[in-house]
Amino acid sequence: MSCEGRAQDAGTAPLPNRHCPLCGGPNGCAPATCGRFDVDCWCRDARFTPALLAQVAPAQRGQACVCAACAARGGPPGPGTPAA
Repeated sequence: MSCEGRAQDAGTAPLPNRHCPLCGGPNGCAPATCGRFDVDCWCRDARFTPALLAQVAPAQRGQACVCAACAARGGPPGPGTPAA
């Protein structure tokens, strides 16, 4: 991931939240890391189902990206299941 380029205005920049709202692990969000939306990110090719997004607490919706592991498995790991 490359963060080269100019920073965006604070009003249009992504939030710097780098943890998955479902499992708490790193979400790998390039825009959150770089502070701008014009960077490549794994999520551009990912599919986020309505059922997956419904698992995010209402207060956290639109605040941070779900990680690739939760997106792939459809939610956070269950009890006794190791996180990816």
